[in-house]
Amino acid sequence: MLMYKKIAIISGLLISGVFSVSAQSADEPGEMTSLRASWTRAREQATKPIDDKYVAALTALQLRFTKAGNLDAALQVNHELKQVATPTQGTWIVLFSSNNPKNWSAKAVSKKAPVSTKYLRIKRLDNGEAVIIEVTKDNLCTQTTLNENYCWYGVNDSARGANHLGIGDFDKNLTKGSIVINHNTTNERSGWGFGHVAFVDTDQGYAWAGQAISKTSFEIAVSDAELTNAEKAVLLK
Repeated sequence: MLMYKKIAIISGLLISGVFSVSAQSADEPGEMTSLRASWTRAREQATKPIDDKYVAALTALQLRFTKAGNLDAALQVNHELKQVATPTQGTWIVLFSSNNPKNWSAKAVSKKAPVSTKYLRIKRLDNGEAVIIEVTKDNLCTQTTLNENYCWYGVNDSARGANHLGIGDFDKNLTKGSIVINHNTTNERSGWGFGHVAFVDTDQGYAWAGQAISKTSFEIAVSDAELTNAEKAVLLK
């Protein structure tokens, strides 16, 4: 009976916020990270039959419009089909989901990422914002310049009090307090992801679009499918 009373008291304190723990203030337990990844896979598998039915219905509708000579309507349906008909389109394979960059695993990347990987997406789990880059599987755990504007830093090395993992933006000059993503390069910059705090060199930092943010969980996922229009809008070029 005493044990139940203690559980009830603790539960009440958690609900009231008297004894709360911020989800962003501590490293996620590994069990939670694994559970989220399983949930993501299950959700994608659950929606596939629905998507397949939608594609079948659209295909039939397009055929009906075409036979009726309503070409404008048929073209609109065809455009919708292009957004959803590719079996793997919109499917992202999650490689990492945590607020602790030490959980980035080269072994997991090698096992999960498709050989034909085309894109990488990094997403904030606190608000859902995301950006996408073009990258191959061979470069996922390396430091690679993507173009004149961006680089991917998948080395995840530990230095200056922090691990470094994410997208570097060559347009984001460093000032005190900036988060350095692409550590140990001749052109260190901030961007999106994890890094050390510039000119402080003691703390793990978190960045989004070149701005330092509070401790945040990121999801890193890859895809070998063509991007939807919505995804193209957040593709960094």
